[in-house]
Amino acid sequence: MLYSIVTILIVMMGRINIAGAIIPPNGMDEEQLEFIDKVNQLRQTFAVKFKIQNMQMLIWSKELQNAINESMHHGNLAHFSVRKWRLVELDDYKQTNDMKEKLTFDFVEYSVKYIENFTLSDVYHGELELYNSHQNEIGCARFKSGYRSRVTCLIGPNGPLAPAPRYQSDQKCTSPLKFDEVNGLCTPPDLFADSRELMFIGVLNEKRRQYAKDLNIANLHELTWSKNLKTTAAILNFDSILPSNRAYRIIAFKKYSNGLEYCDQNCPTLKFPTDGNQEETFYMGFEQYHPKQTEIACVNKKDGNNGNNIMCLLGPKADFRVGQAEFITGVPGSNCTMGYENKNALCSKSKLDAQATVEASPTSPPKETTPKLVQQPPPPPPTSAPSTEVTVEPAQPPPPTTTQPPPKDSDDGTCPNTPPGPSQTRFTTEKVTPEPPPTHPPELADYEEIDGDEYDEDFPTGSPPSQNVYWYNDSRCGGGGLVLLLSLFVFFVFV
Repeated sequence: MLYSIVTILIVMMGRINIAGAIIPPNGMDEEQLEFIDKVNQLRQTFAVKFKIQNMQMLIWSKELQNAINESMHHGNLAHFSVRKWRLVELDDYKQTNDMKEKLTFDFVEYSVKYIENFTLSDVYHGELELYNSHQNEIGCARFKSGYRSRVTCLIGPNGPLAPAPRYQSDQKCTSPLKFDEVNGLCTPPDLFADSRELMFIGVLNEKRRQYAKDLNIANLHELTWSKNLKTTAAILNFDSILPSNRAYRIIAFKKYSNGLEYCDQNCPTLKFPTDGNQEETFYMGFEQYHPKQTEIACVNKKDGNNGNNIMCLLGPKADFRVGQAEFITGVPGSNCTMGYENKNALCSKSKLDAQATVEASPTSPPKETTPKLVQQPPPPPPTSAPSTEVTVEPAQPPPPTTTQPPPKDSDDGTCPNTPPGPSQTRFTTEKVTPEPPPTHPPELADYEEIDGDEYDEDFPTGSPPSQNVYWYNDSRCGGGGLVLLLSLFVFFVFV
């Protein structure tokens, strides 16, 4: 069949090199995942030894992993103030064995001072960087260097260092973080995904993208993590009776790498009874490559069926035919569902639609879950172009320190019968009455913000400034009367 080409491609791919990094044949970097697990164990030990409060669990981040390149080095990075991560260099993933010994015998209370001192943010602290309690995401890549290998990791979401509070009375986590009894670390209250699940979804999407390109599938959609499916999967068992009004299909496998395997005929099946006294059949290796599914979530099941201990739900389609009818041939990414757009051959959520979506996909954990500390402004970034260039908006000049006295209570804020002149404008945060919603200029009628910056009506795009501000112009607001008084005074004194 047509789809058997994908099976051949996956088998022939072998070991892949992306930007110089060594990636396993199936895309699941088990070495990195095991390393992240061990680092989290070390972070928990570090937190207990030094009573560090709010030590967060690290979750694998696709964005951080993809940001790594072979030339990265702690000496050629952008300034910490414009980065949302810090770098860690290791000889190998197995270096955690040495790190455990150092943590036991070498690290002392003073060691913590190095990674909580803001003034040392521009200093590289080696493996101590992995114990920064404010970080909660990590991505790594292993590179071949001659006969040896080396590992580069980015840990985020913070570039600057910040103080690490100590806990009292065993309160290891403070709101909004919650204490995870399994790993002994702090996690956001709405964090459901784990590193293996996120990496699986990321690799599966790349395989779906390659599938679309190789076979000219026009309607293959990107899968995003779903909190609703995660909640549903958590209460399902392999002997559950499925509701007829469900919006998902099911797959199961022993390891996440098995969930990446494609099958188009004689596929293993998984059967569930339904509440309509019928039986639903699911096809392993085919379900996860169906083009119209857009959501996914997975859970580990201890009571696995036939050795399958990972269950994933895919939605929103609950029924479809096994065959080519659901697959639309054409230019990859050219036949997307409404709200999706072509992104390198895969139908992905459009930016506007993604912003309006309430449920967020945890491609990476929340960026900041602990209160930010007020710190001194960092020094300006170096002028030399770094390897990871970040554009920084130029700082705006501070407002004038001299202010005019406020107008009288009877003053409405502007000079009567005279349009205000822009050179005499002074804006204030004090509002007498609520302002009406801003009216966009005609040239911005079709524009919708997606970067978080709200439209500013006071910005000079043609609309008049608000009436709830104070205007001062002596030449228009009583300035002439003052000149007349001065003239009379001079006349009576000198005449």
